[in-house]
Amino acid sequence: MAVFHNEVTHIVQLGLGAAALTKFYYHRLPPTKITAVELDANVVDTCPGHFALSPNDERLNVLNLNAMDYIVDFSRCRSINIL
Repeated sequence: MAVFHNEVTHIVQLGLGAAALTKFYYHRLPPTKITAVELDANVVDTCPGHFALSPNDERLNVLNLNAMDYIVDFSRCRSINIL
């Protein structure tokens, strides 16, 4: 689990859900970049207002994208520590 890994620089979460893990990583691992990939645009739109997810910034990037499309792009995957 990322919490016990000392050198985490990039976490990718496949599926956003209610953004609980995303918020946990964002607040507890300040130097870490977090990418959340979510297929359903309604989930992406709902999380900031209903679940207090921070807006995208230099550390957080929520993508409305099919997870398979994200994973098969090798250029994206090279920087991932935890998936």
